[in-house]
Order: sequence, then structure tokens, then C-alpha cells
Amino acid sequence: MYCSRTVGTNLAGITRLFANPTQSFQEVSGRLVGVARCGHAVRALSSKTYDMSKEIKQDVRKAVKADLRKLSQEQMSEESGEIQKLLISSEIFKNARTVGIYVHCAKLREVDTSRLLESVLTDPSKKCFVPLVKEEAALMHMLHIENMNDLRPMTMNIMEPTENYPLGAPRQEALELNEPLDLLIMPGLAFDTSCNRLGRGGGYYDCFLEKCAQKADACGAKPPILVALAYSAQMIDSVPMADNDMQVDMIVTANGVITRQK
Repeated sequence: MYCSRTVGTNLAGITRLFANPTQSFQEVSGRLVGVARCGHAVRALSSKTYDMSKEIKQDVRKAVKADLRKLSQEQMSEESGEIQKLLISSEIFKNARTVGIYVHCAKLREVDTSRLLESVLTDPSKKCFVPLVKEEAALMHMLHIENMNDLRPMTMNIMEPTENYPLGAPRQEALELNEPLDLLIMPGLAFDTSCNRLGRGGGYYDCFLEKCAQKADACGAKPPILVALAYSAQMIDSVPMADNDMQVDMIVTANGVITRQK
């Protein structure tokens, strides 16, 4: 059974207090003056009314990034291998026919997805879709690829698909399928055992997931099953969540699989 780490002052109670991100310090507590996570100070809270949820998220991101930098290449390789093995053996993965999956970025210390990509691309019953980020428009597309040669290095050497197939036709987009993706495998920065996810702040997945939900509603289908991959260093007691933040359905770690209780 997977258990989250206890990290400094427990963030669970604190983040629940700030379900309304515009609450002031006095509205929340007359006694709370600050929190700490893994020895990293999370800035003291003042009486000024402001978006506390956003401030806490930034502090959590900073702390988790510091923990990720402490991981050795050997540990990341071992955890990535176990994570991919667990997911590939799952019924959710086996039964999925259309799969969206990120191509990991080594510089960001994301969980490796090489084996997952290989498994999807070599299975004739599956179709693989990977992200193409349009930074100028703050959008992310999920485009169909047939093999790893369809990818090219882009920003931070992240491998992304070309916009067209080799013969020139535009690549199929996941949102243009008759039904939503069966499975979407996502990165993230911090997670907890309630399947809350904190990204890096770009909002690309948030926007894409909103469109997936709209498509599912429009065609009367289920939205994609959302699976996140996480190193042990990315699991914390409680992820600060705003009202519009979405949970994932499953988190796969080297220590086991965490499933959201519905």
C-alpha cells in the first residue's frame, strides 16, 4: 500500500482552509502564521486579502523542484522503470485503444515514458497521440504519431510531433476523434493520495482537459481516464487545489498505484 510522506507541517489542513482562494488571513485563522514543507519555508501569511491559493502553489512548486533535483539518475531510472511496468500491466492500459501520452523531458526530471510509447506504437490495436505545444497561443494539441520518427526536438529538447504526416496531410488531432481519448497519461509536479495534481503553472493540460470534457458531453461519451506518473519525491501530504483544478483518476508511482475514490 502506498503512503504519502509526512513533510514538515502537514499541508492538508492548511490547503483545506483555503478552499476559497480569496479568503483573508483573519477569515481563515487568527493563529496560523506560516507553514513549512520538507524544510523549505513556505512564506508567512499576512492579513492582506489576496490569492493565497496561488501563492501556496508557487511555494509548493519551488519545494518539489528542489526535491526532484536531489534524485540521482539511478533512482529516477529505477522508479521510471517500475512505474512504466506497473502501468503497462494494468487493465486500463491494456484495454485502451486511443492513448494520449507525454514525451518526457529529462531536464524537467519527468518520469520517463519511453517504454510506454514503445508499447503503444508497437500495438496495432492502439493509436498514439502526443502533445504539440503552441506557446504563443498557450495551447496544447494532441497529435497522432505512427512511430518515433514523427517527433522532432523543440523547446528544451522536448520531442514533439511535426504538424503533418510525411506525405503532407495534417496529423489527426485527438479532439477530432469521434469520441474522446480512452486514456490520457499526464506529467505533473506534485501529487497527493487523493489524486490531486499540481502542474508547472502553464495551464496547457487544464485547457486541454476542459476541451476533452466538453467533447465528452457533446457526444454523450465518457471523458478520458486520467493517469499521472510520479516519482516518490513528487508525492506530498496535500496539493493546494482551486475550484477549477481537476483531479486525476490514477497516480502510478514506483511504490504502487493510487486510485481516486469516486
